[in-house]
Amino acid sequence: MRNARSLPVMRGEMSARPLVLAVVALLVVACGTASSPRTSGPTAGSTPTVTPGPSSPTAAAAPAGSAIPAGTIALPTLTAAQAAAAANCLRDTWYWVLRGSATGPWLTWAEGIAGPEMQLVWPLGYRARFTPLLEVLAPDGTIIAREGAPITTACELGSRLVYPDGLIPPNVAPTPVGGLPEATLTPVMEWPTSAVQSLQPGSAIYGPASAGTIGTAPRYNTGGTLVIVDAPGAAPHRIVTIPAGHEALPIALSADWVVWVEQWYGPRATASSVAGSPTGASSVSTPGCLYAGQPLDWRVMAARRDGGATNVVATGTNVRGGGECDWIAGPGLALSGDRVAWTAEAARTGHPDATTLTVRSLTSGETVRTLSFDGTITGITLDGQALLYGEMPPDGMAGHVMFAADDAQEPAVLRVAANGAIGGGRIAWASDTGDGSVWTAAEGSIGSAVRLAAPVDPAFISQGANPIVVEGDVVAWIAEGVLGDTGTTRVVVWRSGWPSARLMTGYGQPSVLQLAGGWLAWDSSLGWMDGPPAGTYRAPVTAFP
Repeated sequence: MRNARSLPVMRGEMSARPLVLAVVALLVVACGTASSPRTSGPTAGSTPTVTPGPSSPTAAAAPAGSAIPAGTIALPTLTAAQAAAAANCLRDTWYWVLRGSATGPWLTWAEGIAGPEMQLVWPLGYRARFTPLLEVLAPDGTIIAREGAPITTACELGSRLVYPDGLIPPNVAPTPVGGLPEATLTPVMEWPTSAVQSLQPGSAIYGPASAGTIGTAPRYNTGGTLVIVDAPGAAPHRIVTIPAGHEALPIALSADWVVWVEQWYGPRATASSVAGSPTGASSVSTPGCLYAGQPLDWRVMAARRDGGATNVVATGTNVRGGGECDWIAGPGLALSGDRVAWTAEAARTGHPDATTLTVRSLTSGETVRTLSFDGTITGITLDGQALLYGEMPPDGMAGHVMFAADDAQEPAVLRVAANGAIGGGRIAWASDTGDGSVWTAAEGSIGSAVRLAAPVDPAFISQGANPIVVEGDVVAWIAEGVLGDTGTTRVVVWRSGWPSARLMTGYGQPSVLQLAGGWLAWDSSLGWMDGPPAGTYRAPVTAFP
């Protein structure tokens, strides 16, 4: 039995917003056999078996004298003995919301942040209706819950089966609850299973090809071999061996080049080549904080995909830390064709947070441009000669997105926005209104930008879009928001010609997103009901349903 607890925020610190939805007090029982008109989820050994009720071969019977509402489906029902056991169940504090599907493996389930989805079973005579959203009806036909209703307390006695006995007090007439806000729900997009391929975590993609490290140290992902795989299932070919204790992160891939940042922490006998860097560093013994506060040496590396020498493009040392463990991050990196861009710390008197941004041609070795800013430069992206990046002022004021259409143009403020991206002649940026919407246009027609509304979904309130990726007629982003009072994320995809963006379902808590060469890649830190497990995935945009 679990003790009461609060769920942690899973992705950053996000402010909670109240939901205009009904709160459902949930009492949970998951022991023994349930009566149901359908089978439970297909995961072997992890889901209780549901069998038909004794009074009907396909559904639990409604109480005598009750009319069965048209267009409804009987909900799975626990036996009387199992329902009686609920009286002794201790409540636990969770956060789940009510979900349902007329065609899924379960009619109704509880979707949550802290663990796997839980199948729901109901009191005798309860039914479901889809219009198209789920409505739960009491035996007398009264709607007592709708899709997205929060479930705030529960007790768990078994595996992936919960019983909302506390939804309606015994012998008390149910009271209708409020419905969803009057808004158009964002359509859901489900990838065809055959189109989705797994991907090595930390890999970069370009079309069907990927670049990543294999044979790394199991705990810290250091060392190993950087390889390129030209297509899913193809044999990898070696690019370079990463020295022990070094990490290749991030990695970028184009049609002809692969670039990466090789970085490493730890004491050094001599100073880095960057002026003003410390002459060495000592290990900081902070429990749970490996390398806390230690300088990070790095070098930007490049190699042609078809073989040849590995080139050192730039070197440096980063010393600015942050967060509880004072971890120090490496430089930003972007690649388009044979152009690479990277950031470097460039502190100077009176400007300790100053940063430089350099763009260079890998073919000629020529430096195209070097920019300097008194604050932090973030989120750099390239699209041929076009350049986009974010500037965060050192005084804590709002950041802005900078854009230059070609080499002849100096970067100018595009919008006061959190972040953006360019690719394939298209540009997109996050709205500064905090509602999670995104704007997009052709790079040459920014004045004609259109707004892509934030996703509208029961119980999920979108509050931001980060990161954003774009290529040609496709824009995708990770919607940051809250499910109840807990931070969560969703992948949103839009394609030119679609009337609205679509929510990608089947993958939980994504934080990484790539779009390059007509392929989209994303990660999933939580398995989703009976869908794919946690991991990294990719698929061609031509497979969009």
